[in-house]
Amino acid sequence: RNVPLQLDSSSPDEKALVYFAQYMGYEVYHRAEGTVALKRTSGDQQKKWFEEFEDVCLIDFTSKRKRMTVIVSPKFGPEKGLLKIYCK
Repeated sequence: RNVPLQLDSSSPDEKALVYFAQYMGYEVYHRAEGTVALKRTSGDQQKKWFEEFEDVCLIDFTSKRKRMTVIVSPKFGPEKGLLKIYCK
């Protein structure tokens, strides 16, 4: 059964970012302590691939910083062990 995904968020901008990521073909398909796995789909739906990341660090949003930061490391592939930093 294919049930539409219902999203909830603490802020409208976070919800918008998740919807945009989904529109661009990204979907979180698994999350466990210290790990997040993504499924990516090409625009024509012909190609799908999976990526898994280790959560290295999460720096929460504060009113002083005005941003949230997450640092992850790919668990597989040629970028394994490298750090990726994403800010919102």
